[in-house]
Amino acid sequence: MSKRTLGVLAATGALALAAGLAGTGTAQASPSATLYGCPSGYVCFYQSASVTSPIVFKTAGNWYGGEFSTQAVFNNGKRFPGADHVRYTFHYPTSPNTKHTDCMTYHKTDSEIVEPGESAGFIERHVEKIEWVGSC
Repeated sequence: MSKRTLGVLAATGALALAAGLAGTGTAQASPSATLYGCPSGYVCFYQSASVTSPIVFKTAGNWYGGEFSTQAVFNNGKRFPGADHVRYTFHYPTSPNTKHTDCMTYHKTDSEIVEPGESAGFIERHVEKIEWVGSC
C-alpha cells in the first residue's frame, strides 16, 4: 500500500475510535421530546425552583469545573445502563466548603408528567460537578 493509502486508513480509524469514545458517559437520547426546554438525553438546571424557569446549564455528559447557581433540576435522560442517573456535587452559598451530593433518576416516559426523583426544586445550590452514573 502507498503511504497515502495508509495515512487515509489511519485517519479513518482514528475518527471511528474518537466517535466511539465520544458516546461514553452520556445518557441515551430518545427520538422524542424536549420537555421543559430540556432536550432529550440531557440534564437541565434551572434559574428558580421551577422547571418552567430559564435553564442556566444543561449537559448530556459529565461536567467538571466551574460553578453555577441553580434552584431546580430535571433529568431528561433515557434508560441507558451505567449512565442514566445524574449525580451532582454542590454547596450552599452560605457554606462553600461543605460539599453535598444529590442524584436524579432519568425521565422514564415521554409524558410531560415528571415523577418524583426525576426532578427537584430546592433552595439555591452552587453546582460544581455532574456525573452520569448507573444508579443512585
